[in-house]
Amino acid sequence: MGRFFRVLVTDKTSGKVRTSVTLPLSLVKWGMNYGSRFTTNIEGLDLNELAEIITSGQDGKIIDVEDEDDGEHVQIFIE
Repeated sequence: MGRFFRVLVTDKTSGKVRTSVTLPLSLVKWGMNYGSRFTTNIEGLDLNELAEIITSGQDGKIIDVEDEDDGEHVQIFIE
């Protein structure tokens, strides 16, 4: 089972990493629980589905999106 939540954002044109963040999975779970007290809807993100993936024990890439407007490639992993 993965222990870390990693977000990797790269520039689609140059391939350079814009952002790379790795957080303990326990901190992400806590943040989602705490944040759900204030909102249950974040545009484009289903918090229930994300929580289900995290608690399922799945490892590897869970999200892979290309943002054409900003020219970014966003990937989220559980490692």
